[in-house]
Amino acid sequence: MDDSNSLSDLVRIKDCLKDLNPPGPDKAKIPGGWKISETGLSMEKHKNDATYWESVAPYPVILKGRLKDLETGHEWLELAYFREGEWRSVIVERETAMHKNKIIELAASGFPVNTTNAKSVVDYLTAYEALNLHLLAPEIVSTHLGWQEGGEMDFSWEKHT
Repeated sequence: MDDSNSLSDLVRIKDCLKDLNPPGPDKAKIPGGWKISETGLSMEKHKNDATYWESVAPYPVILKGRLKDLETGHEWLELAYFREGEWRSVIVERETAMHKNKIIELAASGFPVNTTNAKSVVDYLTAYEALNLHLLAPEIVSTHLGWQEGGEMDFSWEKHT
Protein backbone atom coordinates (compact mmCIF):
# COMPACT_ATOMS: atom_id res chain seq x y z
CA MET A 1 0.00 0.00 0.00
CA ASP A 2 1.16 3.51 -0.77
CA ASP A 3 2.46 5.11 2.43
CA SER A 4 0.89 8.44 1.46
CA ASN A 5 -2.59 6.95 1.95
CA SER A 6 -3.97 6.32 5.40
CA LEU A 7 -6.61 3.64 5.85
CA SER A 8 -9.26 6.32 6.35
CA ASP A 9 -8.38 7.88 2.97
CA LEU A 10 -9.01 4.66 1.05
CA VAL A 11 -12.29 4.21 -0.78
CA ARG A 12 -14.72 1.35 -0.27
CA ILE A 13 -15.30 -0.95 -3.24
CA LYS A 14 -19.07 -0.69 -2.69
CA ASP A 15 -18.90 3.11 -3.03
CA CYS A 16 -17.06 2.94 -6.36
CA LEU A 17 -19.25 0.20 -7.81
CA LYS A 18 -22.57 0.98 -6.12
CA ASP A 19 -24.58 0.67 -9.36
CA LEU A 20 -23.14 -2.82 -9.90
CA ASN A 21 -23.85 -4.09 -6.35
CA PRO A 22 -20.49 -5.86 -5.96
CA PRO A 23 -20.25 -9.07 -3.91
CA GLY A 24 -17.87 -9.44 -1.00
CA PRO A 25 -17.43 -7.65 2.32
CA ASP A 26 -19.24 -4.30 2.63
CA LYS A 27 -16.19 -2.62 4.18
CA ALA A 28 -13.59 -3.86 1.66
CA LYS A 29 -11.43 -1.01 0.39
CA ILE A 30 -9.37 -0.36 -2.70
CA PRO A 31 -5.61 -0.47 -2.08
CA GLY A 32 -3.68 2.78 -2.46
CA GLY A 33 -2.43 3.36 -5.98
CA TRP A 34 -5.41 1.55 -7.55
CA LYS A 35 -8.72 2.74 -8.97
CA ILE A 36 -11.76 0.60 -9.73
CA SER A 37 -14.85 1.59 -11.67
CA GLU A 38 -17.53 0.15 -13.92
CA THR A 39 -15.05 0.46 -16.78
CA GLY A 40 -12.33 -1.58 -15.12
CA LEU A 41 -9.23 -1.56 -12.99
CA SER A 42 -6.42 1.02 -13.21
CA MET A 43 -3.15 1.58 -11.41
CA GLU A 44 -1.40 4.81 -10.61
CA LYS A 45 1.83 5.41 -12.53
CA HIS A 46 4.49 8.08 -12.34
CA LYS A 47 6.72 9.37 -15.13
CA ASN A 48 8.77 12.58 -15.30
CA ASP A 49 7.02 14.21 -12.32
CA ALA A 50 3.62 13.39 -13.82
CA THR A 51 1.04 11.04 -12.34
CA TYR A 52 -1.42 9.18 -14.54
CA TRP A 53 -3.73 6.15 -14.42
CA GLU A 54 -2.94 3.12 -16.58
CA SER A 55 -5.70 0.66 -17.41
CA VAL A 56 -4.95 -2.85 -16.14
CA ALA A 57 -8.21 -4.69 -16.83
CA PRO A 58 -11.37 -3.79 -18.78
CA TYR A 59 -13.66 -5.07 -15.99
CA PRO A 60 -13.73 -4.50 -12.23
CA VAL A 61 -12.05 -7.31 -10.27
CA ILE A 62 -12.44 -8.04 -6.56
CA LEU A 63 -11.50 -10.71 -4.08
CA LYS A 64 -14.89 -12.02 -2.97
CA GLY A 65 -13.81 -14.62 -0.42
CA ARG A 66 -11.31 -17.19 0.85
CA LEU A 67 -11.57 -20.91 1.47
CA LYS A 68 -9.28 -23.02 3.65
CA ASP A 69 -8.95 -26.81 3.82
CA LEU A 70 -9.70 -28.07 7.32
CA GLU A 71 -6.89 -30.62 7.37
CA THR A 72 -4.13 -29.24 5.17
CA GLY A 73 -4.57 -25.48 5.55
CA HIS A 74 -4.44 -25.20 1.73
CA GLU A 75 -6.14 -21.98 0.56
CA TRP A 76 -8.28 -20.97 -2.39
CA LEU A 77 -9.51 -17.52 -3.39
CA GLU A 78 -12.87 -16.63 -4.86
CA LEU A 79 -12.30 -13.91 -7.43
CA ALA A 80 -15.21 -11.93 -8.84
CA TYR A 81 -15.33 -9.81 -11.98
CA PHE A 82 -18.11 -7.93 -13.75
CA ARG A 83 -18.55 -8.99 -17.36
CA GLU A 84 -21.47 -8.81 -19.79
CA GLY A 85 -23.82 -7.26 -17.26
CA GLU A 86 -23.29 -9.70 -14.38
CA TRP A 87 -20.87 -10.62 -11.62
CA ARG A 88 -19.04 -13.83 -12.33
CA SER A 89 -16.78 -15.65 -9.93
CA VAL A 90 -14.11 -18.27 -10.09
CA ILE A 91 -12.56 -20.21 -7.22
CA VAL A 92 -8.87 -20.88 -7.72
CA GLU A 93 -5.93 -22.10 -5.70
CA ARG A 94 -4.28 -19.13 -4.01
CA GLU A 95 -1.03 -20.20 -5.66
CA THR A 96 -2.62 -19.68 -9.10
CA ALA A 97 -4.06 -16.25 -8.25
CA MET A 98 -0.76 -15.02 -6.85
CA HIS A 99 1.55 -16.15 -9.66
CA LYS A 100 1.87 -14.09 -12.84
CA ASN A 101 2.48 -17.14 -15.03
CA LYS A 102 -0.32 -19.25 -13.54
CA ILE A 103 -3.08 -16.64 -13.32
CA ILE A 104 -3.26 -16.54 -17.13
CA GLU A 105 -5.10 -19.89 -16.94
CA LEU A 106 -8.14 -17.93 -15.72
CA ALA A 107 -8.51 -16.22 -19.10
CA ALA A 108 -10.34 -19.35 -20.30
CA SER A 109 -13.21 -18.52 -17.93
CA GLY A 110 -13.42 -14.90 -19.10
CA PHE A 111 -11.35 -13.48 -16.24
CA PRO A 112 -9.71 -10.25 -17.48
CA VAL A 113 -6.10 -11.39 -17.52
CA ASN A 114 -3.57 -11.88 -20.31
CA THR A 115 0.18 -12.10 -20.74
CA THR A 116 0.47 -8.31 -20.78
CA ASN A 117 -1.44 -7.50 -17.58
CA ALA A 118 -0.82 -10.66 -15.50
CA LYS A 119 1.84 -9.15 -13.21
CA SER A 120 -0.26 -6.05 -12.54
CA VAL A 121 -3.36 -8.15 -11.77
CA VAL A 122 -1.33 -10.25 -9.31
CA ASP A 123 0.07 -7.08 -7.71
CA TYR A 124 -3.48 -5.76 -7.29
CA LEU A 125 -4.82 -9.01 -5.81
CA THR A 126 -1.87 -9.14 -3.40
CA ALA A 127 -2.47 -5.57 -2.22
CA TYR A 128 -6.25 -6.15 -2.03
CA GLU A 129 -5.85 -9.29 0.08
CA ALA A 130 -3.32 -7.66 2.42
CA LEU A 131 -5.55 -4.62 2.99
CA ASN A 132 -8.81 -6.54 3.44
CA LEU A 133 -7.65 -9.83 4.98
CA HIS A 134 -9.39 -9.05 8.29
CA LEU A 135 -12.70 -8.86 6.38
CA LEU A 136 -12.17 -12.09 4.45
CA ALA A 137 -12.57 -14.81 7.06
CA PRO A 138 -11.91 -18.15 5.37
CA GLU A 139 -14.76 -20.55 4.78
CA ILE A 140 -13.61 -23.93 6.09
CA VAL A 141 -13.86 -26.66 3.45
CA SER A 142 -12.70 -30.21 2.94
CA THR A 143 -11.40 -31.92 -0.15
CA HIS A 144 -12.83 -35.27 0.90
CA LEU A 145 -15.89 -36.86 2.49
CA GLY A 146 -15.74 -38.84 5.74
CA TRP A 147 -13.95 -38.25 9.01
CA GLN A 148 -12.16 -34.91 9.23
CA GLU A 149 -9.05 -34.47 11.36
CA GLY A 150 -8.54 -30.70 11.36
CA GLY A 151 -8.45 -30.22 15.12
CA GLU A 152 -11.84 -31.75 15.83
CA MET A 153 -13.13 -35.07 14.58
CA ASP A 154 -16.19 -34.37 12.43
CA PHE A 155 -17.85 -36.39 9.73
CA SER A 156 -18.59 -34.80 6.39
CA TRP A 157 -20.99 -36.26 3.84
CA GLU A 158 -22.51 -35.12 0.62
CA LYS A 159 -26.04 -33.76 0.92
CA HIS A 160 -28.51 -35.03 -1.67
CA THR A 161 -31.62 -32.97 -2.37
